[in-house]
Amino acid sequence: MRLTEEIDALDHDVSQRAALDDVFRREALIEAAERSLKESAAILTAQRIDPLAEQVRLRWRELFGEDGLTLRPDGSIVRIVGDRVLPWDSLSGGERIWARLVTHLLVLTASTRLPFAWFDEPLEHLDPRMRRAVAASLTSATSAGTPDQLLVTTYEYAIARELSAAWEHSTIRHIRSRDIPSLVS
Repeated sequence: MRLTEEIDALDHDVSQRAALDDVFRREALIEAAERSLKESAAILTAQRIDPLAEQVRLRWRELFGEDGLTLRPDGSIVRIVGDRVLPWDSLSGGERIWARLVTHLLVLTASTRLPFAWFDEPLEHLDPRMRRAVAASLTSATSAGTPDQLLVTTYEYAIARELSAAWEHSTIRHIRSRDIPSLVS
């Protein structure tokens, strides 16, 4: 009887060892996958997000004369003033519109080959200075080549006309409801 018990104990040890080997194998695979994902994320961040973040920072400085706006790898936008990190909702309405617009254009340029983009009323609710800055950013957006065409709908005719005159390849089109064929028969 003693021999049978020893054989059973050995069989149990062998099955425990096999289960333990399986657990170690899965842990090693998980750790390798984790390292690989972290390395891939670091490469993508360095190649894609960091350049976008730098462009957002530079364009903010051009407009406001100071650093501070930061696009984070998770896609959030914050403003850094000294050692304080101010969240998105601490930006003024105009700053948010401008930051969103510039970020959208930069992401569009970096991530797609779409030939056009459309912005509906991006100048709405902006003070005159921000309205002009956003309009100028939109006017110059196609100069890099992507997108080829930018459609902007606005009621700000004076600014649109002024910027259209300053940019050789821009065109103003007036569209009224009577110009659009009825979709309902």
